[in-house]
Amino acid sequence: MNKIPFLKKKEVEEENRTIRANDPEANTAKEFAGNQISTSKYNLITFLPKNLFEQFRRLANAYFLFLLCLQLIPQISSLAPVTTILPLVFVLSLTAIKDASDDIARHRSDSQVNNCETKTVVGNELVTRKWKDIKVDDMIRLENNEFVTTDIVLISTSEPNSLCYIETAELDGETNLKARQVLEETCALEDHIDQLSNFHGKTLPLKNDNVLLHGTRLRNTQWDFGIVCYAGPDTKLMKNNGKAKFKRTKIDYLLNRIILGIFLFLLIMCAIMTICSDFWELFVGYDFSIYLPWETYVSTNQQIDALEISLLVFLSYIIILNIVVSISLYVSVEFICLLQSKWIDWDIKIYYELNNVQAQACTTTLNEELGQIEYIFSDKTGTLIQNIMTFNKCSIREKLYDYVTDEAGNEIQDTEKLKPIEFEEKEKDDYFQWYNQILLDTIKNNDKDVNNFFALLSLCHTIMPEEKDGKIIYQAQSFDENVLVSASRTFDFVFLIIVKKDGKLVLYCKGADSKIKERLDSSEKDIMTETDEHLNKFATEDFRTLYLAYRELNESEYREWSEKMNQANTSMEKREEKVKDAYEQIENHLKLIGATAIEDKLQDGVPQCIERLACAGIKIWVLTGDKIGFGLLITGQALGYALENKLKMKFLELGTMCKAVVCCRVTLLQKAQVIELVMQNEKKTTLAIGDGANDVSMIQKAHIRVGISGQEGRQAVLASDYRFGQFRFLERLLLVHVRWSYLRISKFLRYFFYKNCAFTLCHFWFGFFSGFSAQTIYDPFFVAAYNVFFSSLSVLALGVFDQNMEVKKTAAQLLQEIAQKHTQEKIADQLKIASLEVENKLLREALFNNNQQSTSSFNNMVYGIVQYAPVLIGLLMVIHYWK
Repeated sequence: MNKIPFLKKKEVEEENRTIRANDPEANTAKEFAGNQISTSKYNLITFLPKNLFEQFRRLANAYFLFLLCLQLIPQISSLAPVTTILPLVFVLSLTAIKDASDDIARHRSDSQVNNCETKTVVGNELVTRKWKDIKVDDMIRLENNEFVTTDIVLISTSEPNSLCYIETAELDGETNLKARQVLEETCALEDHIDQLSNFHGKTLPLKNDNVLLHGTRLRNTQWDFGIVCYAGPDTKLMKNNGKAKFKRTKIDYLLNRIILGIFLFLLIMCAIMTICSDFWELFVGYDFSIYLPWETYVSTNQQIDALEISLLVFLSYIIILNIVVSISLYVSVEFICLLQSKWIDWDIKIYYELNNVQAQACTTTLNEELGQIEYIFSDKTGTLIQNIMTFNKCSIREKLYDYVTDEAGNEIQDTEKLKPIEFEEKEKDDYFQWYNQILLDTIKNNDKDVNNFFALLSLCHTIMPEEKDGKIIYQAQSFDENVLVSASRTFDFVFLIIVKKDGKLVLYCKGADSKIKERLDSSEKDIMTETDEHLNKFATEDFRTLYLAYRELNESEYREWSEKMNQANTSMEKREEKVKDAYEQIENHLKLIGATAIEDKLQDGVPQCIERLACAGIKIWVLTGDKIGFGLLITGQALGYALENKLKMKFLELGTMCKAVVCCRVTLLQKAQVIELVMQNEKKTTLAIGDGANDVSMIQKAHIRVGISGQEGRQAVLASDYRFGQFRFLERLLLVHVRWSYLRISKFLRYFFYKNCAFTLCHFWFGFFSGFSAQTIYDPFFVAAYNVFFSSLSVLALGVFDQNMEVKKTAAQLLQEIAQKHTQEKIADQLKIASLEVENKLLREALFNNNQQSTSSFNNMVYGIVQYAPVLIGLLMVIHYWK
């Protein structure tokens, strides 16, 4: 019953979940979801009714279905139903084929995932099962390089210290290894199947580190055992795969308004024909009853008959003039938008050869919307800069290192004039270069402060070493950590683990200067002032900076804190708050060691791209978590006050007065809040661009989402509407492709409505010469094929291939070309008017002369063809001048 869509039970979000190990009966009674996943929309039974229901939710399709019903009434229709059936079936079939193709791909993907196999503990043996057969409470065995099938709680592992290592590339694109911890109460079970199958356990609190999420992959770990806690649609991965929000562009809203206006125009024309028909039948029609005989079902009273016929004529003209609202419009727009997206995908000029990254438009509905962008919100790290980082300079207890001076004491800015120091470390970072010999001499002299500085870099991190091809590779969660630990190794401070040394316990801490300053001891003010000056010097050179601090602890203090931390970690209520309080208790009275400076240069072409976008009237806001770089408007701490209700409008007013705004040291939430503030109050179209998982909240908030495929994973790319390899490609996207797309779709819509009006007005004028009888001037075949075949290819070619400029042109050439096109548009307007006048004149003369001719069906068909040809010829001439 639950598989029937309208009989599904209402889902209730769980605040927590309790499962019983090795007790399938108790867990089955709770009706947890199975592990079979389904991302498809249809099956063989539901496809036809469900797809038709979705298609007829479109106003245009429903409108033409209504027309078809009217055409089935012979008393009011002079057109055969085929004139509507043919285009309607054609449009519905195309859309259905597209939807079916997409859904078949989803079914295949689901089948591939559901039929993967894993091992489960059943009784006292391991049994291989398919993923779709796994359920909550099953105990599964994972082996190295195997994907995790569900969300599981770790209970044993092959690695020492109860650790296992996972890769989360499928979740956030990050390939670095992350550690997970087995429950302390279950780590002794190891891989003993008999103990695992008889394990019933007790109530145990869980941390995030105790859980492996569906979609992660086991790495550098021989095996793991875990108990399934969430399966199928309940897993975190599937919960986060919500339905994508459909974005409608301004063109969409404009198109809907135009269609409503045209429909109103249609009603007005039908009303005019109805009123004229009433007067015709009342005063003249009786005399022409030989040619237009009255139907037997109308009244014999002339006045009543006129009224009845005029009402029927209203419905008849709804049918005759329906071509003014074309059923092929939406299909044509979708086809043009699809090919415009493909032009972006195929553009070799926005292909990043270094990383083999091709541009990709992940949506077909937003191309012309990009032409309305007025605000760009950008991350800095990895988006504007290269993310190829090197340890460049440092400050250690008020001493500054690696600023090389000449004999006169002046700093040497050009590093090409300097010779880098050669290190003995064979596994040195390829990009790392150091020029100052003083730091190496200080290390050789066993300076206490310098040793403490590099000891912190070697110990205070989350890096995991991995051996590959005989070399030690560092798997880091951030580029900064990798750079600092690698530089420390180059200076002969190798990554090591120390439990206790010389009977001392030392707390090492590193982080943003604003966070570390709050935790420094009051005796560090003088050193902090000097280090701040060094930090500001680093920032003016666009270096990424960190503060380093430490604190010595006594045994009793550490034991007291360790007990409190253990209680916080195992707390069943408000665990995160208690853990945070425990850290706050020990992270105080710190001693400042110094600061680091990491260089990360701007990407190629970024300054030129920003300059040209600014010339186009686009305002650029940089929202970064880094220290002040190439500009400053407001820091994250100040931004917290600026975003409060009392000040946010003043902040917005100040920001909108500037061409560029830099918000530094901002949190992920603040990035999203800034964009939301601009969107809600400025009512402008916004674009957000970023490259890392920390940019996703900012990207998802903006109208247009752009992801840079960089070195911080693929989370931002997966959340984006457009993706490419470098920030500079944004210039070509916004100033070239979007311009073409916007002008193409504009010309297409203008011409599309023009050709429909030209065709419809012929029927309208014909009514004045046919006694307002709602007779068609054209053969039904020509009516059905007009939009589907005869007049569609030319306008589609205009919407797909038209280019109003070449990219490599000077400003003067472009201005001259614009002037020429303005003249051509005037000629085109005159031609359109002349074309309509000629068509109307020919039509009126032919109609007048035809009154004296035979009314045989053959002559009517020939006459219709004679009137049909000038319309098509005129349309082709108009499109030539419009192009």
